Amino acid sequence: MNLRGETQEEKKASFESLKDGMGSGSLFMIFVDDIIELTTTIIQGTISILRSFLYFGMLVGIVGIAIIMFKALYERKRIVGMLKAIGFTKKMVFASFVLETSFIVVIGIVLGIITGTLTSVEIYASPLMQGMALSIPWDQLLGMSLIFYVASLVSTIIPSYIASKIPPAEALRYFE
Repeated sequence: MNLRGETQEEKKASFESLKDGMGSGSLFMIFVDDIIELTTTIIQGTISILRSFLYFGMLVGIVGIAIIMFKALYERKRIVGMLKAIGFTKKMVFASFVLETSFIVVIGIVLGIITGTLTSVEIYASPLMQGMALSIPWDQLLGMSLIFYVASLVSTIIPSYIASKIPPAEALRYFE
């Protein structure tokens, strides 16, 4: 039904008077704006759920990297000792652990951005999304990537520091 009125408030008032005038309890009437608002709320809720999965997955990934670095420290104790015996300094050992972590994290972030972008493009290319424009917030994506990269580096500082402090003689005596 097309409601009388020039402004949104007038149309809403016409809707309410029509609803009151019908008087029958068997009719269910809803204003189109209410349907749009409900749909928007549902979509925003779904997006919030997906974002929480993203953040939880990134947190699990950061904890996984910290665990991998601690494990790498204990599995490579002899190698660290040999490197120190041939002249590696504490800074060089520390840098090697940080570089290894950086490589893993950067590859993971780049793959995540690529797969997420391609998946979004594929979703928006479907017939259900016709007429909708895909907008990728590159600034937010870059900010989140930077935050997760820094958090991953922070989680590897302790194992890297421990590895750099291992005396060569002790590390060479270590057997698995």
